[in-house]
Amino acid sequence: MTWQGVRFGKDRLEFAPGHSLVRKSSRTLVVFLVLFAWLTVAFAVSDRQLESIKSLGELNAIALHCKALRETRKMKRALIENLPKRRQLGELFDQQTHRSYMEFIRIKASCPGQAGLTEQVDAAIKHLQSVFRQD
Repeated sequence: MTWQGVRFGKDRLEFAPGHSLVRKSSRTLVVFLVLFAWLTVAFAVSDRQLESIKSLGELNAIALHCKALRETRKMKRALIENLPKRRQLGELFDQQTHRSYMEFIRIKASCPGQAGLTEQVDAAIKHLQSVFRQD
């Protein structure tokens, strides 16, 4: 019996000249990689969108350090409502929050006034909403 260049015998498989199982596996791997790359691009995020997430992460660090928990909750709610459901985007926000928090402590920065922080957070949330609706 023969199937796509492979002959099945009683005790063994025989491949037709120029045909191999490795070549077939390589084609499958290439198709898989192309499909994976396409899916990754399909869910790509623009630089403007990434910067808006980082900006909120920086403000979140300030809000956490200054115990402005209302602002922290507001930012997280905005992320949940506006971002695509992708773990990497949440991780970016968390990483930026951590980096900014450590930098805030290192430079011994002082907390901004509550009104100023609220204004910055509101502006950053509006920016996040606009870039995720446009792109």
